[in-house]
This record gives sequence, C-alpha cells and structure tokens, in this order.
Amino acid sequence: MDNNIGEKKSIAGLRAYAAAFLINLSFFAGFRIEAASFPIKLSFSMGFSLLIPIIALILEQENGFVRAYAKQTLAVTVLLLISTFLNIIIVVGNILFFVIFVILSVFQIIATVSSVLKKEFKIFKEAKENVAKILNKKKVTARSWKILYEKYILPKVQEDMYFKDEISKYIFYLVELNGKLQMDFLEVSYDLYTDEKKANKWYKQIVKKIHPDICRHPKAAEAMQSLENLYKGMTRK
Repeated sequence: MDNNIGEKKSIAGLRAYAAAFLINLSFFAGFRIEAASFPIKLSFSMGFSLLIPIIALILEQENGFVRAYAKQTLAVTVLLLISTFLNIIIVVGNILFFVIFVILSVFQIIATVSSVLKKEFKIFKEAKENVAKILNKKKVTARSWKILYEKYILPKVQEDMYFKDEISKYIFYLVELNGKLQMDFLEVSYDLYTDEKKANKWYKQIVKKIHPDICRHPKAAEAMQSLENLYKGMTRK
C-alpha cells in the first residue's frame, strides 16, 4: 500500500485519514441506551451505522485505506445487528449481547483512533529512526515528542554549541569530568563491565579519535591515560 495513501483526497474532498475517521465514527450513531432491565437496555438501529460505510464503498472505488476501514465498520455493524437477536433470550441473552457490544465497541474505538493517528505514529516512528541514525545509535526509546526532544535532541544541540568537534568533546569528558557524570557523558553502562567485547568496542571507538599518535590536542595524552584507566577497570587487566 502507498505510504502516502492516507494523505490523498477521498470522499467529498476529505483527506483519506479524515474520511476513514468519520466512517469509523458512524458506527456509534445507531446506539440507543436506556437505563432498564439487566444490565442496561441496549438497542441498535441501522441508520447511519449501516448506511455510511455502504455509501463510502460506493463513492470511494480507488483509495484502499478508506475502503478497508469502510469494510471493517460495515462488518462490525452487521455483526452487532445480528447479535441483537440475543436479547430475545431473557437475562442470558442480554448478558451475551452486552459482552459482544463491549468487545465490538472497544474494537471500533481503537479503529477510529488509529485511523486518525496512524499518520502521527508513522511520522514519530520515522523521527526516532532519523535521530538514531544521527546519534549513531541502534534505536532511541521515547513515547512522546517531548521525551524525544529532551532525552536525545536537546543534549546533542547543547554539545554542538560548546564543542567544536567530537575530539574536543571526548577529551573534555575524560580530562575535566569524573565519577558518575563522566560515565554518563561517555555512555559507560553496566554492560561494558560484564561483556569484554562491548568494552573493547567502546574503547577502540574513542581511541581512534583521541590517541596522541593521531590527535594533536594538547591534552590528548592526559585524556588517553584517563581512558586507559576506565578500560582497565572494565576488563580488570
């Protein structure tokens, strides 16, 4: 399916995301709930709930995104209409219908929210992937834009403001910082103390940048000694 299919125009000039959202929402137009019998009296009439997805399927012949949600809404609506006959059976039938009603309603709520937020989820996922590439990480974990910014983007911006290059950054961390603060900035994790291969990879990655043989920074030798001490602590050599 085309990745941008949700952006394309659909019924009445609406974007596909909006059209799918309204179609999903039409499912709830047929509910009539009354405080009576056990546990509540639920009735379900055809109305918009059945007509809207049918009309959508007739009007929209090309956009697969809209048609998929229209078919889903129609199927759920028909299933719920059929299950209303359970109300003929007193108590037991009411209970079964209520259970089916809750399950299908939850399913349709998820579909309704998904249809309008799918674009947002896709963009956010792509943003995390791009940030991971920029920071040279396998992946970044963030549940919101705010967390993504504060945890990954802001620190990167701040680093770029204060260090002219990556070499200066590493030398500053190794020479001027110590303790937990130093380890946090150098991304020293517990894994490096339990997995020698990971420790060696971390060590070599920094050595390539700050070793006095290739680095002309005046504090390169001092930084190298600090790195050696950290690495010895990891490998206990």
